[in-house]
Amino acid sequence: RTLALEHYSPNQLLILDGDQLRLDPVHVMEIVQRFLKAKPYYPYDKNLKYDPNKGFYCQVINDDHTKCLGRSKGRLYAAMEPNAEKALSAFYRADNVALASRLLAGSATPACCGR
Repeated sequence: RTLALEHYSPNQLLILDGDQLRLDPVHVMEIVQRFLKAKPYYPYDKNLKYDPNKGFYCQVINDDHTKCLGRSKGRLYAAMEPNAEKALSAFYRADNVALASRLLAGSATPACCGR
């Protein structure tokens, strides 16, 4: 289940926070580009814009219009039932502990949270 670590060293992995990506995709994609040493640097700050009607970031088209994903994409979901969350946490606990241990020992790059 930690298949990535069988093929890549931890310092080749970038750990991203999915919630942070949804809330601040420009910042997260800047982190990704720095990690990958991407050239040329893509200006996400000029190409993504928050759409209050959709409730998510969308692609900027022609400087003033946005193009968002279809109706079935980017919707908000109800909170997970506590029993389901507990069952999933228990099911994945051993794998998550093993993964965290290997990543921390190998200095994977965590990319989350603040600026």
